Amino acid sequence: MGNMLDPEFRILLKEEYDFRENHLILLSHFMSKKGKKLSAETLWTETEVPKGRIYEFLNDLVDWGFLDVEYKKPKTYSIRNLKEALQNAINRKERKLTQTEKKTLEVANKIEKAWRAELGEKTGSITIISSPEEFYIKAREMLMDSTTAKISERTPLLFLSTERNSTWRRRTYEIMIDMTESKRLDLKYIFSLENVRKVASESENADEVIKSLKGALENENLACRYVKGTGIESMLIVKDRALLGMVSPKTGSVENGLYIESKEMVDSLDKMYDLIFEEAEPLGLKALQILGKALEE
Repeated sequence: MGNMLDPEFRILLKEEYDFRENHLILLSHFMSKKGKKLSAETLWTETEVPKGRIYEFLNDLVDWGFLDVEYKKPKTYSIRNLKEALQNAINRKERKLTQTEKKTLEVANKIEKAWRAELGEKTGSITIISSPEEFYIKAREMLMDSTTAKISERTPLLFLSTERNSTWRRRTYEIMIDMTESKRLDLKYIFSLENVRKVASESENADEVIKSLKGALENENLACRYVKGTGIESMLIVKDRALLGMVSPKTGSVENGLYIESKEMVDSLDKMYDLIFEEAEPLGLKALQILGKALEE
């Protein structure tokens, strides 16, 4: 089967529209078939997409407007007008970005106003972090001044070295790893297993990810737990201070956030963190097996 998508277009779909390799394989295959209606059975015999997950990728392409589906036995799929589908994707993305960015700022402002109004002078300072550089510099300062810390992350940079694609981000995580390995920092760490799998399958060597996770198991000063879904946000808590990260929909990483020195608010976040940590799954051989199997698909 020839590849109907040129490299530049493939990169664009991956980086801007959340396409994964199996989405691209299917879209390219449909383009090569010149509008033919194809069943899932035909597709898994003619492409490299795993049989057990092909409906997941087909449903995504239908939802995104790239495929039409005909509900009969067997159910068949066909490609839509590609230019029209891409324009619709652009429009949806622009609307989502605008709404998400607006909501992020509204949440930050509401948190600050609510706590200041309710607690008055006891609130302490709440500062808006306006750039990723400022966020990670502040995180480093907090870690260097602490012996214990609690972290939750949507995208676990502790395990995915390719995600540390900036100097300030890389230095923060190198310090974190060094401090736990040298037993200067006791760290609790919650991460999303689904996001590890997703990012690793797209951009990182699977063996290196598994190796990093095994290293975490051997680190006595690092207590790791994971949630299976993606519903977790970036947060760092040390002593009576907290740092909340706001993830940008454009980059998928922390771009701004809130730095909090309010004891009352930090205590509330601390209790919330402990509850999530208690309910999360401990990192162990089970998680490594789940991730290893997923990365093989």
